[in-house]
Amino acid sequence: MAEVLKTRDSLSPEEAERRRKNIAAGNPFKKYGYYPKVATLSKGKYLEFHDQDSVVTIGSVRFNVKKGEVVDFLEFDLDDPDAQPIGDTHGRWISPDPLSEEFPDWTPYNMSFNNPVKFKDPTGLAPEDAVECCWGLFRLMPLLENSSVRPSPVVETVTKTSETTGKVSNEHHLIPRQHKNHEIVKQAREEGYKFEGKENKLTVEKFNKATGEGRHGNHPKLNEQIKQLLDEIPKSEALNGVRNLRDKAKDAINNNPDTKLNDLKLKQAPPIKKDNINVNNPPAPVLMPVPKPKDPCAGIPGCA
Repeated sequence: MAEVLKTRDSLSPEEAERRRKNIAAGNPFKKYGYYPKVATLSKGKYLEFHDQDSVVTIGSVRFNVKKGEVVDFLEFDLDDPDAQPIGDTHGRWISPDPLSEEFPDWTPYNMSFNNPVKFKDPTGLAPEDAVECCWGLFRLMPLLENSSVRPSPVVETVTKTSETTGKVSNEHHLIPRQHKNHEIVKQAREEGYKFEGKENKLTVEKFNKATGEGRHGNHPKLNEQIKQLLDEIPKSEALNGVRNLRDKAKDAINNNPDTKLNDLKLKQAPPIKKDNINVNNPPAPVLMPVPKPKDPCAGIPGCA
């Protein structure tokens, strides 16, 4: 056990005994009187094995596992700049969720905004609109009806709902989700752009497959235009550039109420050079006046 207890800390006899007991708690053979060497991550500094007959520390609570009751509360001065994790409370120093700033109104324990029919989140990073991302799959649903491949109940429910309901509004991301990790967008987010906030969203009528009405469906052409415009923004102007592009996309949507999002034109075609279409005709010849012939009888009387 001495080899296991070696540490850089100078241990008092009481602390060494406490650590020895912490390590011994993980020995499954002690009830048979056999005490092999047990290696732990903290070398006994923390209790890594909870003996069912002992009182364990969970956060700031001392809990008797056998009796199933709280026996004590620990007090810690978290304002102390020299505060260190003590006992089993090191979990209190865990860093915050990196997405907490983008989703301030949602607990990290929610799943797909508590709406798994409309949103999906396979990576656990950020929910995505299941209808928008999987519109191509929904269009293939009739082909799957006679095959052995059966769609999931969630996809089938979303498809039927989208075909039977009337006008439904969707929140459109003016800077699309697929460009969230674009270099310019990431820089703008670091400078304060709220990608999942109101400044990047616009309510648009959802495209209805059955009626053909609505504007918000799959829009890869619009996304590609926005990517090309993002590529033109210098990194030093990331925040202003992204906000100007957002305003440009919003104006295009609001000023063209009868145009589907995928048909909008954000990038204007470059002006056509007239030299490429005009024929350069040679200059017209200059007409020179023809001199009049001289009169041989000019000034001679009686000359015929």
